[in-house]
Amino acid sequence: KTGGGSPEAPENATDRYIALRLSVDGQSRPSSRTALEDDHSLSWEIEDSIAIYSPGVSASYRKERDGKPGQYLTRRKEVINFALAAHQTDGNTARFQTPEGHADGDYEFFGFHWKVNSTYPGNTRDFYAFYPHGEEKPFANFTNWDKTFPVSLPNEQIQGGKNDAGHLAELDILFARTSLTLPEGAANNDEVSAKLRFDFDHLFALLKYRVTNSTGGPLRVDRIVLDAGNQVIAGDYVLDATTGNMTSREPSSVIVLHFKDGCILADGESATAYMVASPATITGAKVRVETDRGTQEYTAEATLQAGNYYTKEITVTAPQSYELKTVDFEDIV
Repeated sequence: KTGGGSPEAPENATDRYIALRLSVDGQSRPSSRTALEDDHSLSWEIEDSIAIYSPGVSASYRKERDGKPGQYLTRRKEVINFALAAHQTDGNTARFQTPEGHADGDYEFFGFHWKVNSTYPGNTRDFYAFYPHGEEKPFANFTNWDKTFPVSLPNEQIQGGKNDAGHLAELDILFARTSLTLPEGAANNDEVSAKLRFDFDHLFALLKYRVTNSTGGPLRVDRIVLDAGNQVIAGDYVLDATTGNMTSREPSSVIVLHFKDGCILADGESATAYMVASPATITGAKVRVETDRGTQEYTAEATLQAGNYYTKEITVTAPQSYELKTVDFEDIV
């Protein structure tokens, strides 16, 4: 919009834009996203972000033209990025709002707009959310966007120490969908207040290993390896922003959980290890516990469902000793 008019004015005479005063709630305990709750859910952390996509609703930006104060170039994008504003006191919601001064390059954020035209008629829109989401820039040219998000679940996962669940914050991915209907006659208003309520679903499963040292002496656990054979349990995926379905792009059937600096257990001592895996039905899978005194292998079968957690009790009794050898390729026939 040029001149002194409202920056909320439509860019196209055939379109009608309703300015939204929009806030977002997410259902989860808002203490810290790095904390694993008693019910095995992950909770929010300040400055976490979510991406929201809604056909017909956009985040709007403006840029002051060089040397022409008061005149603006505007553009709108249908991928909206929210940042978690602060902890809440009611214990069951985490509120998201656009941070002050949020900018995309030289464009300053200034509001949300509900678009009304023949393509997006009526007062109801579907909203889809992806969490966590760090950058809006990859989706700046949303006109050519294929409405997918890249999702990665690494097959190399690192746990800080015994019973430490801090690494889960980088692995857990959530998705949500909801609908919003504006009040009757909203299209005749200049601004409408609206609140979105999302119930997030986990895209992956949580695996919980309880490892006990029964070798008669101290033991250092270095790694836990889950080998699912030909089943995909990690890798790179494409997430459909409107369905929540994932398509595997770079699949992996093995997850290696490393203990940073090793997990030292006295005889009879136990520790908990956490691993994140994608949904799969695994049969005849192998779980290997690699220690400083050798490796012990176990079998595992499960139908891993997104949002569920699974436990496995492991007792290390007599790891097989091994010797590390290096062989040149010319020695292999």
